[in-house]
Amino acid sequence: PLLLLKRFKNKPILQSFIIFGVYIIVTPTIFNWYLLWMIPFIVYYRNIAFLILSGTCMLSYHGLIGYYDNGTWSKMPILIWVSYLPFYIILIYEIYKFFKTQKVNTV
Repeated sequence: PLLLLKRFKNKPILQSFIIFGVYIIVTPTIFNWYLLWMIPFIVYYRNIAFLILSGTCMLSYHGLIGYYDNGTWSKMPILIWVSYLPFYIILIYEIYKFFKTQKVNTV
């Protein structure tokens, strides 16, 4: 993915978006404040996938309910699917659409 940066060498904002986006995708733990880094890029590039992820990341706080009640941290697998599946589906579509328009613009 970082080889993409060479392709967009005259677009530093897009390069930053790619760097932060790849970091969020490959990091094993996403803290909700990591998604704050993406908000300026969401506004600039109108990226729906990261907008959805920044909204659905609030589902991770569901584990606090059990923690406050009985002191045990529990994850509900369905909430993980609800958080990440729409993000990845829309992200794949947006990447496809982006490269399709890039190919049309270069021809």
